[in-house]
Amino acid sequence: MTMTKVEIDVPEEIVPYTVLEDKDTQITRNAMLVFPYIKSGVISHGKAAEMLFQIPHRLFH
Repeated sequence: MTMTKVEIDVPEEIVPYTVLEDKDTQITRNAMLVFPYIKSGVISHGKAAEMLFQIPHRLFH
């Protein structure tokens, strides 16, 4: 998976929780980032799973 660095502004108190080494925790964080787009219908659950877990899109057809 190609990763890209993203810079965001967060309250200082949150910073310790944004630097994550554990792969499962990173996936959870990334899922929280895409959740509003799933909820609003911008992206589908399948597309989110594809992005988060690198599942080939063809498995959702």
